[in-house]
Amino acid sequence: ATAPELAAWRTAGGKLRVDQLALRWGPLQIDAGGTLDLDDKLQPQGTLTAKIRGYGAVIEDLQKAGVVKERDAGFAKVGLDLMAGQPAADGTRTVTAPITIEKGKISFGPLQVARLPEIRWKE
Repeated sequence: ATAPELAAWRTAGGKLRVDQLALRWGPLQIDAGGTLDLDDKLQPQGTLTAKIRGYGAVIEDLQKAGVVKERDAGFAKVGLDLMAGQPAADGTRTVTAPITIEKGKISFGPLQVARLPEIRWKE
């Protein structure tokens, strides 16, 4: 799509409804749904409600690989465990929180987790 086409879609109230987004990566399971649209700069924005399971093992793997510092991994795991509350009978915890995309930032609950590169659409 071109920038003018996307601008017209946005002006007409265009939204993308995500009924079911599922990501499986090793023990990590993310299920989400919500709506996305484009801001005035034609960049994605919106909110998805996500349920995340299996995050503990992924945090540990990222820490072991040197991607995340040990201290940060500990804080992340404790923070997510607090958000998740009590574990299920099998010991797993599920965090349910909004994933928000706004002004080039992705946030999970109150925590900014990533930045999105600017999308440059064809004219």
